[in-house]
Amino acid sequence: FQPKIGFKTRYGMIKNPFVGDGSDTMTADENQYYRKVKVLNLM
Repeated sequence: FQPKIGFKTRYGMIKNPFVGDGSDTMTADENQYYRKVKVLNLM
């Protein structure tokens, strides 16, 4: 018996409702829900 391995994820490009002033407009680098990282020296 081999169990199925899968990931149930939900991807959405919406504004986090808990961050900001409650308006529907989005501005760059305002939403803290998404993090930007810089990866160096992969290989």
